[in-house]
Amino acid sequence: GTSPGEPPLPKKNKKKKRRRKTKKKNERGRPAYSVPRRTFKLVVAYRGRDFCGWQSQPGRVRPSVQDALEGILDPLLRRAADDPPNRIREYGVGGEDGGGCDADDDGDDDD
Repeated sequence: GTSPGEPPLPKKNKKKKRRRKTKKKNERGRPAYSVPRRTFKLVVAYRGRDFCGWQSQPGRVRPSVQDALEGILDPLLRRAADDPPNRIREYGVGGEDGGGCDADDDGDDDD
């Protein structure tokens, strides 16, 4: 209560002020979105002569299977997810050796 002749007390504002969330930005200044991680299984068949084994290795004449898959999948998945912050990661299992993939090897087994 208030005394007679005094102005009434102001009502308390029960609404809480909300803080605006500032969205994090990626390196291009776009809002950074949380992209759900997904795992896919690809069964890949390839002609071994066209590649230098599975794993990417610098200084090789021919590309590896990993290089070829990254070159195709990375741009596709980045477009689909609107430029996610992480690149794709590959894990391979196999028992084949690329063999003969030195920088001076032309891939011709007839030498």
